Amino acid sequence: MSLLSRPTSVSRRKNKAEMKKALPWATGRSYALFSLSFYFIIIIMLMDITVAQRNTTTAITNPPEARILNSIFQRWEISATNQWNISGELCSGAAIDSTSIQEFNPAIKCDCSNRTACHITGLRVYALDVMGEIPDELWSLTFLDDLNLGQNFLTGTLSASIGNLTRMKWLTFGINALSGEIPKELGLLTNLLSLSLGTNNFSGPLPPELGNLTKLTQIYFDSAGITGPIPLTFAKLQNLEQVWTSDNGFTGRIPDFIGNNWSKLTILRFEGNAFEGPIPASFSNLTSLTDLRISDLSNGSSSFDFLRNMKSLSKLVLRNNKISGSIPSNIGEYQSLSLLDLSFNNLTGRIPDAVFNLSSLTHLFLGDNKLTGALPAQKTLSLQTINLVGNNFTTEQIEQSGSRFAIKCGGPQITSTNQILYERDNETLGPATYFMTSTGRWAVSNAGLHSDRPNQSFTSFSSSQFTNTLDSELFQTARISAGSLRYYGLGLENGNYTVNLQFAESEILNPPTWRSVGRRVFDI
Repeated sequence: MSLLSRPTSVSRRKNKAEMKKALPWATGRSYALFSLSFYFIIIIMLMDITVAQRNTTTAITNPPEARILNSIFQRWEISATNQWNISGELCSGAAIDSTSIQEFNPAIKCDCSNRTACHITGLRVYALDVMGEIPDELWSLTFLDDLNLGQNFLTGTLSASIGNLTRMKWLTFGINALSGEIPKELGLLTNLLSLSLGTNNFSGPLPPELGNLTKLTQIYFDSAGITGPIPLTFAKLQNLEQVWTSDNGFTGRIPDFIGNNWSKLTILRFEGNAFEGPIPASFSNLTSLTDLRISDLSNGSSSFDFLRNMKSLSKLVLRNNKISGSIPSNIGEYQSLSLLDLSFNNLTGRIPDAVFNLSSLTHLFLGDNKLTGALPAQKTLSLQTINLVGNNFTTEQIEQSGSRFAIKCGGPQITSTNQILYERDNETLGPATYFMTSTGRWAVSNAGLHSDRPNQSFTSFSSSQFTNTLDSELFQTARISAGSLRYYGLGLENGNYTVNLQFAESEILNPPTWRSVGRRVFDI
């Protein structure tokens, strides 16, 4: 029986009797007034519930925003999944429930708290190979606080109208083909927590206005094409926790303010830029760092003094920084270290025994220095990868064994159309291993660890048929190295030699796809 059903006369008389018994002071008139009031309250409550339900169920996507999103999706030739856009309503299903925007793609998230209109607050179009310039309409979705357009083939420049998205917190354009200078209007997005522009074709310096983004905790600018010095205004970014800016054209000295102001840093990556040394002494203040990677500094000699307070480091990469002197005698205090790479510097002296006894160390790279003396007598079981190539340790002499050979890198033995025998080179190599052929004529060594890759593979295979060659199979296998790949001719006769290296592109695909985004740099 519903709350508003009229009771029978028998029940009504019984209810009156009970009411009078319970309320001996109540008259018939007062009881009638009380009864009407009770029904009135119930009706009002039901009306409120009905209105709330109607407002919830009839809330629709803001019409201008719906038109914009439909236009963008049509231009990009993509469509909504069956998890949202139910019955033609964009803000429905996973777009408004508790499902994370990371769990479906393409994806939107909506805020329907206004009841009568839902606003699009999140947009994810990730790794779908959408191509072309970013539509200008996108910058009119001003309720967006999460935008991820990573791993596509977006071209053109970032519009100054990006400054309209002042609610933005998470912004990702990484791995595209965007070009031009980074717009200064990005500095208007003062709610930004994370900014990713890596692996694009931008040019020019970072705009000083980005120093206004004081809430930033994460910056991902690696391989973005940025040049010039880091702006002094970045000293204001005191909430930064992760900074990835490797493989750019940053110039000048690494700013002192990083050590003085970015005290919350846990990850800092400055590999493969054009910075000048030395590494600032102020870095000793970065005591929360767990991952520090700096490489390829020009000019100026650095020392290890800045490391003295970084006892929380798990990964330390300081390759090719003109660091001189000996390995710190207190290296044994860095018990969290799992990766230590000090290769291609000017280190001298002996390797401390403590290096080989660090309990967490799994990968050690000290190659291409000037280290001398005997190696420590023992190491921990956890230390599985060691590279000491290119130091001044004594080596055995090898007898002369020939003057000519050919190698099939990463693959089995093969004879080319011009009858050259390419010896097999398909022995499995790790991050610091070598292989010497049974003939004793040549050897190969690999040193280096792929950054943050769970699959540490050091060979590649492609079934593609390569052009401009009669020996396509020669190029279908290759060796991959994250640091240094070396081939040695052993026991060669004295004299001048001609070395022929043959290359083919097997990793970077033809556009338009995000897999075509990249550039090839030869350092032989």
